[in-house]
Amino acid sequence: MSITSRINNFDRTSEYHYFWLTKVLDMQQLDKHKNFCGLESSEIIKMAATIIVKLLDKK
Repeated sequence: MSITSRINNFDRTSEYHYFWLTKVLDMQQLDKHKNFCGLESSEIIKMAATIIVKLLDKK
């Protein structure tokens, strides 16, 4: 898949991503669920917030 195709796919699904990322921000017990990257809940929430800002900047 080309980079252009990936960008177009992401752009088409940005509302879906925004919806789920806002759900991540509302999660209180992320550390109770094992993740395979070894991230702490504060890191996950920070990344979700950063992506949301980028999504809103594109609108």
